[in-house]
Amino acid sequence: MNFTNSSGAVVTSFSKPDSDSVFGCYKLLDAPNDLVRGPISRTLCAGYNRTTLLTSAEQPYNVPSAFYQDPVTNQFAKAVHAQMIDGKAYAFAFDDVGNNESLVHDDSPTSAGIILDPFTGGNGGTPTPSPTPSRTPSASPTPSTSPSCTPGAAQLLSQGRPATASSNESGSSAALAVDGNTATRWSSQFADPQWLQVDLGASKSISRVSLNWEAAHARAYRIETSPDAVNWTTFASVTNGDGGIDTLTGSGTGRYVRMYATQRATAWGDSLWEFQVYGATPCTTPTGGTFTPTQRLLANGTLSGSAGPAGSLTVAAANGNHDGTPTNALTFTASGLTGAYTGGATAFDLAVDSGTGVGNGLQARISYDLTGDGTYDRIETYRYFPTDPVAGWEHYTQAQGLSAATGALGNLAGGRVRVEVWSAIGGTAGTLGVGNLSQVTLPFS
Repeated sequence: MNFTNSSGAVVTSFSKPDSDSVFGCYKLLDAPNDLVRGPISRTLCAGYNRTTLLTSAEQPYNVPSAFYQDPVTNQFAKAVHAQMIDGKAYAFAFDDVGNNESLVHDDSPTSAGIILDPFTGGNGGTPTPSPTPSRTPSASPTPSTSPSCTPGAAQLLSQGRPATASSNESGSSAALAVDGNTATRWSSQFADPQWLQVDLGASKSISRVSLNWEAAHARAYRIETSPDAVNWTTFASVTNGDGGIDTLTGSGTGRYVRMYATQRATAWGDSLWEFQVYGATPCTTPTGGTFTPTQRLLANGTLSGSAGPAGSLTVAAANGNHDGTPTNALTFTASGLTGAYTGGATAFDLAVDSGTGVGNGLQARISYDLTGDGTYDRIETYRYFPTDPVAGWEHYTQAQGLSAATGALGNLAGGRVRVEVWSAIGGTAGTLGVGNLSQVTLPFS
């Protein structure tokens, strides 16, 4: 195989790879850390393992439903991906082509483990579907009872705010660096300089900026603030960055904050898991009685601090693709809520099931109207949960990760919270457990 540039000159060539080269993504598919042969080899390796080279002339072909469809394929990778909640895994060397890899990041790990459900198949027969919940949904973590919003204290200002960048790799937009999810990232094209900026919505006092770099990081960059995204003032400078997590402190003011990278540390672009801006923001002191963080989803469409009897509601079939867009959704609301924001994140545990239906996924969106004025100040849409084709409750939790988030959280003062659940994909109706089967834990006290 010969690969040519726009002038027709051959830039690199590959001999027909053997199976060892394909499964190992090396030898005849060697991928040096350059800007020519390396990226081509990575793409070829992914295409061979996923067998998309047989079906599409455009590579990389990033349509997961088309992966591993030929009988001669990487059966190990196929099985591993099928068992993952979000379908993502590092099953071969370059499974990150098209962002199909799984990633785990923890700044201060204390333990690690894995839970394996019993395998079926072979001579074991077909399992008998359970007509009742397989286990009682576990309680979500209870947020701290002490308010984190202290006047003058540093607050996270950037999460969920509008973000833009000088360039993006496919599927790695600027918004992914401010979504609060360390499994998603922004990545730039392979050139200098590059920048990423966030709009805080109004002028803020900035005291700290935290950058969580992917392996492709900047060696030299500046953090800058601006009142208008035109005139910039340097907040901090780094000349010998080594990746990982950089925490930069200083004093600045501006509506816009950006990272301006002048030199990459690798042959790739600049890539950030998270870009977090902190600063002082006014706090409102809530009034009222004790706030109940854990709210149960009740059959009458309300959220309640008291658990009702176990029950279930039908979630209409998607009969199309409604990923990210509530369609025929079940809606649960609570109004008149007053509580202090703890600085934490939303948690939930929903009992869901699609019976024996194949290819179904249920999705949730949680919205916060902090003052009850009819405008939702924070909207969190979570990745849909692909249900299995075995009858019995499954647990859909916040661990599925955010698909999109807008706005920011603050104290609730007569506010309103809404939970929506709908079928994102699939042609079979789903079921949502209610009463003591499903709950959302709100980050307020």
